[in-house]
Amino acid sequence: MSTASADPAALARDLLRCPSVTPAEAGALGVIEGALKAAGFTLHRVTFAEPGTAPVENLYARIGSASPHFAFAGHVDVVPPGEQAKWTHPPFAGEIADGTLYGRGAVDMKGAIASALAATLDHLAAHGGRPNGSISFLITGDEEGIAVNGTVKLLQWAAERGENFDHCILGEPSNATRIGDTSQPSTTASSGLGAPRTAQSTGNAASAMSAPSRRGAMNARWRAAVRASARADGCTSESM
Repeated sequence: MSTASADPAALARDLLRCPSVTPAEAGALGVIEGALKAAGFTLHRVTFAEPGTAPVENLYARIGSASPHFAFAGHVDVVPPGEQAKWTHPPFAGEIADGTLYGRGAVDMKGAIASALAATLDHLAAHGGRPNGSISFLITGDEEGIAVNGTVKLLQWAAERGENFDHCILGEPSNATRIGDTSQPSTTASSGLGAPRTAQSTGNAASAMSAPSRRGAMNARWRAAVRASARADGCTSESM
């Protein structure tokens, strides 16, 4: 089992280089799977489909078996890049220029997933490779499209397995002024906090995220979000 920490910018670039236009995952789930498997997570690839819709791969990963159970949720599918000639940098190249990481999905929401992965690996490395509780990832490939073979079915699948979540952070870039200000209460998690918005959009068909000036910059933002969620629900960061 590896407990080495990870670079969130490198993970984000790896995810951006997967052309995962909904409903294709195009290798993005494999990037996440590789990072979590090396850290000791148990992983499941679950495919859902309905008549008239494309089958969609989803991923569920968990480490630990006790409470509290802390989950990160998100999606790896992206909208089509449009006319690639209008991009200042190729949409699936994951290029960094002048401190900004460019790519379709950098903001929504591969950057947040990369930050969650890196923060989780840092936490495990600092706590002997195991959480005092459980940490999980619920990642779908069906959010940008008709969204019928993704999160709802994945949560139903998890519930049928007896999974219960005490806290959840969704890294969707939906905060106007503060963390969680546009989130709604969920019946599947006691915390509905969103990820800190550390991103910017540029151009007519561009998606970009400010790259960290040093390793751990995005991790620090995620740790702040995790601590805020934990305080809100009477949990400490050490109990993750």
